[in-house]
Amino acid sequence: MKSAVRWALPILGVVVILFAVSSGPGAGRSGTEFFLTLLLGGTLIVSPFLALGIMFMYAMMLLCIVGGPLLGAYIGVQVGGKDSVAVWIGLVVGGYIGIKFGLSDHFGKLMKPAETLAKMDDEDKK
Repeated sequence: MKSAVRWALPILGVVVILFAVSSGPGAGRSGTEFFLTLLLGGTLIVSPFLALGIMFMYAMMLLCIVGGPLLGAYIGVQVGGKDSVAVWIGLVVGGYIGIKFGLSDHFGKLMKPAETLAKMDDEDKK
């Protein structure tokens, strides 16, 4: 399984780079987005498991920062209705809880699989 992933991720990196080059920075995209897409493709080629771990960590941080307020607002809608103060209270409280969770030790424990993926690259290069 590990060898199949090690083989597929660099191919995905080449596809990402080709997509970035074909669309170019002027096709409704900024130069920063173009550069970051090229960087992601290069990282998938050079160090595939590290890139996979970074993408997993980024998705989890985004889930904490955006998911908490959205969940709080949803609960506020269910409790008080669409146009109520409960929606705003839920939004603020959900954001606070999401950020607190993102900065806690529990989030670090949740990221252990991403650290394991990054260490897989280091072990294979030795």
